[in-house]
Amino acid sequence: MDSSDYGRPAMTKVHGVYIFHGAGARFAAAVYETVEQATADIARHGLSGVLTWYPVGKTVYHHVVDEGLFAAKDYADGKFVQSFTSAFLDHYHFADGKTDCS
Repeated sequence: MDSSDYGRPAMTKVHGVYIFHGAGARFAAAVYETVEQATADIARHGLSGVLTWYPVGKTVYHHVVDEGLFAAKDYADGKFVQSFTSAFLDHYHFADGKTDCS
């Protein structure tokens, strides 16, 4: 994988990181600066879970609103924002260190 074409979202210049959430885990297991670094480590350890790119310095909700990918909602209170996620964030599914995106 190359983060220039399948990694950091092409639609944004926002700084972000890749967060790995292991299958069945309650909290994130790792944070990576690049998709290459993440996929190499996940493969090396045979991990299963989801690797997702997240913007640094803002919530996912505010990121997709700022990028014009989601219309701001009047009911976007703290409870809504804290549980918001978006399929617009690049993400990769892994099983035993392998992904179909590599």
